Amino acid sequence: MTDATLLPFELSAVRRKKLTADFGGGNQSSNGGLLLLRSAERKLGVCGRLADAMPDRRDGSRIRHAMFEMVMARVCAIACGHEDAIDLDRLRHDPLMKVAVGRCPQSGAPLASQSTISRLENAPRKTEAARLTAALVDQFGTTIKPGAREILDIDDTFCAAHGGQQLAFWNAHHDERGFASMHIYHVASGTPVVTILRPARTPKGTEVRTVIKHVTKRMRRHWPKTRIVWRGDSHYGRVEAMDWAEDNGTDYIFGLAGNAVLDTLVAEIADNLRFHHVMSRKAKLRTFASFMYQATSLARHSICCPQRCPELGSVETFTHPTANQVRLVLHTAAFWLLHGVRAAIPRTNPLTSCEFATLRERLIKIGARVIEHVARIRVQLPTSCPEGALFRAVALGLLLSGP
Repeated sequence: MTDATLLPFELSAVRRKKLTADFGGGNQSSNGGLLLLRSAERKLGVCGRLADAMPDRRDGSRIRHAMFEMVMARVCAIACGHEDAIDLDRLRHDPLMKVAVGRCPQSGAPLASQSTISRLENAPRKTEAARLTAALVDQFGTTIKPGAREILDIDDTFCAAHGGQQLAFWNAHHDERGFASMHIYHVASGTPVVTILRPARTPKGTEVRTVIKHVTKRMRRHWPKTRIVWRGDSHYGRVEAMDWAEDNGTDYIFGLAGNAVLDTLVAEIADNLRFHHVMSRKAKLRTFASFMYQATSLARHSICCPQRCPELGSVETFTHPTANQVRLVLHTAAFWLLHGVRAAIPRTNPLTSCEFATLRERLIKIGARVIEHVARIRVQLPTSCPEGALFRAVALGLLLSGP
């Protein structure tokens, strides 16, 4: 078979000069930032870790796509903004996507198709999906160098469910069915610890305790001398969780829903804050107070209001909850790669604190021409690239710190 080449076509003239377009520009990619994601993976190794934990029941003599190649391609596609596995049918021919997974851009065979990626995401059983989730905790524990005390934020984010989705639950606040996946982030670095699929309802005390217990015990394998502090809003201020934390050498800062007693205890402090807010020109002021409070179900626990942790974002969902959990793991891996790219940006640049969507627009979605020679692969980025100098600095920074 031969590739069909589209014929040139004419557009409206520019200052009396005829404007013609064609598709003869050579082998190109619209995701030049895949070079940065590849370097971030070489530094962090998150896709390699997940590939090692992913079950592989295939016949070794018939394997065409290595486990790492499939995981890396799927995670890179997510990082580039392609959430659906069906996008891999097009991206499997992308020259820089091939480079990202370790194949030659032109002579290398196409990557895994959508059907292969879908089988990958549906392959793990429940216990195997749990091992993949635990691998995320290990990724965090081995990557971040801890201090004497580290704070972990725990929160949930709503994701609407479409179709007959197991575990989906009606949420009155959002007025639709969906999931409320539980996210745990490291406060100091902003890196993800783990993401857990769950129904869109307020977690029970036993559920919060189970998550905190397992993550804490897993983290202590890597941080044996670090004091772990859990921080969450009132959804996580459960007696069961606080009892376990106090009995196992773990601290916590949990929110508590307001009531008349608490309002009375902070009334004077609140009035003082309002006075200073009126006298200042700042849009917001914040203060803190400490006091003893004992409710019937909170016999000996101290509670204060936390800051909400960042959201990972919504994801495409499958029918089976195990496959959904695998998808969350892959999305968290994409978070790691994007975070790794952003962390390599020089501190003087304002993009050091940008959202991932902005990072994707400025550094990932860049056109690139890819030329494969006998002994070299050349990637030509646009001469007019607005972030050319920054792209070069990030690429070299990741290269110097990588293996």
